[in-house]
Amino acid sequence: MNGRRGSFSSSTYQFPMALVNKGTGVVLLAALILLSAAASMYSMKPPRPGQPPTRYRTFRVILSKPPNAAAMDEAAHRRWHQSFLPSTRTDSGLPRLRNSYYNYTRYGIYAFSARLTDAELEVVAKKPGFELARPWRPKRINLCRAPARQHGWKDRIARILQRFLNF
Repeated sequence: MNGRRGSFSSSTYQFPMALVNKGTGVVLLAALILLSAAASMYSMKPPRPGQPPTRYRTFRVILSKPPNAAAMDEAAHRRWHQSFLPSTRTDSGLPRLRNSYYNYTRYGIYAFSARLTDAELEVVAKKPGFELARPWRPKRINLCRAPARQHGWKDRIARILQRFLNF
C-alpha cells in the first residue's frame, strides 16, 4: 500500500517466480491437451470392420406378472429382468439393466429399463411375459408447481400409473 487506504499497488505484492517459463508452459499445456485427446480416442472401442457401430437406446420394458411374484424379493426381480436381456453388459462395458422398477410391483406393474439395440429389442419382445416396450425419454420437472392437496389413494395410484405408462 502506498499510504492511501484502499489502493493496492502491484509493486507491494511479490508473487513467487513460476517454475516454468511462459513459452514452455504454453507448449506443455498444448502437449497435455493433445495427449488427453489421443488417450480418449485410443480408449474407445473401434467399430467392427464391415458393420456399423451399435447404437444403444434406453427402453422401458413392461412385463406380465410372473407366476411366483409374491415370493420374489427385489434381487429376484432383478435376476428375472436380467433373464430377458442378451447379456449383463453392452459392447462398451456399460451395464444393460438401468433400473428394475421393484417399487411399482405393489401396483401390479412389472417393468425394467435397459440399454438395447433395436435388433436386441426384437429378440426380447419374442420372450414369454413381454408386454410392451417404449423408448425412455427424460422428463422435465416442473419445480414451480405447488404440491397438490391430499387425494384419495385411487387418485394416487391413477397418477402413478399414468406417469409410468405415458413415458
